[in-house]
Amino acid sequence: MRSGIIFALTWMSSVLLANEGALPRGKDSGPGVKYKINKYVDPDGNCYEYLINPDPGYVAFNPFSRLAYFVGKGTGVGGKGERSFILELNLGTRRIQKLSHLKVVDNASLVAHQDPTTAVTLLDFNKGEFGCGQGESSGFGVQWGERKGVAKTFARKRYKILRASSGQQLLDRVDGAVRRFDLKVMQRRTIVTLPQEGVPLYADLNKNQSFHFIDKPQRSLVKFDVQTRKKLAEIRLAPDMKLIQADAGFAIATIDSAANAILVSTFQSWSGVPNQRWTYPIKGLAADKAKLTVEFETGIGLVSGRNKLVSQKLRTIDVLDGNKKERQIVRQIKLEKNQYAAIVEVFPFTQDILIITKEINTDHLRSVSIYNVKSDKLDLVRIER
Repeated sequence: MRSGIIFALTWMSSVLLANEGALPRGKDSGPGVKYKINKYVDPDGNCYEYLINPDPGYVAFNPFSRLAYFVGKGTGVGGKGERSFILELNLGTRRIQKLSHLKVVDNASLVAHQDPTTAVTLLDFNKGEFGCGQGESSGFGVQWGERKGVAKTFARKRYKILRASSGQQLLDRVDGAVRRFDLKVMQRRTIVTLPQEGVPLYADLNKNQSFHFIDKPQRSLVKFDVQTRKKLAEIRLAPDMKLIQADAGFAIATIDSAANAILVSTFQSWSGVPNQRWTYPIKGLAADKAKLTVEFETGIGLVSGRNKLVSQKLRTIDVLDGNKKERQIVRQIKLEKNQYAAIVEVFPFTQDILIITKEINTDHLRSVSIYNVKSDKLDLVRIER
């Protein structure tokens, strides 16, 4: 692991920065000769068709040690130019530590190696639907500390970042296996193999249960027993319904186009909270372009753009109380003119929401904040130089 780190970093950078469908080198196409660049078509489809808040995997969580890992680039993290850093956020101490610097794009998805976390695997899903955390990719593990180095952890294949009771895991979409890579022995290990029906959205490794969205013949959310493959429960969705997810909890969301609002209905057996009906009016953009992040115990929701282009046009992150019919805005988190909200994610099994802003023109990291929905407190986290 210690040898060849520079070569490995260069190798990883060239893979993560590569564009699909490059034209052959050293050849003149000539008149009338055209090269067709085919876009990757993900068999899992577009996650935005059934999810209000898909997980792009830009933040890897270790819920046991209350740590989060993400990639940030530019002068905002004490570097120069386009250098990227793997950063570790400690939720308890509210401190961020730089672990390793790389020449990689800053929108790589991550999976944390546990436990304790001394490495992450980086994946590039740019060939899939932007922001869905799924598609075709290779995986490269970056380890810090005494055993620092880089190794290829997963061969190019079709994967998905899967929310789980132990934090995000990597799901092989070809055979349904949830796998980890052990950097000590340089081997991949299968944790569990999920039922093949639909698209898995959550795996409870303690209860041996998994939740899947199934599109045909009827749009539905199904809970499976992983060992027996039997359906434990099912909720059917109308064509205009989508899912909103908070860890193992699910609620039903619909778009009210006339009011430009997102309506959310919870059912105790699926969400873990009593039956509720929440309303979130969307300001500054069309409701179907919004990403709504909701903390189910309080009904507090944060509105951001569902992708980078939409987020760059917003000047605030609205914090809304879905329980109220009037004066629903709890607060507005204002953004500077040249910033946008790049990441808004709930820290697993907490009431803390991570907010990361970047520069619009350069994507350099500008700020990291933690918003607690219960206390309505916003903490700006300092990044160690």
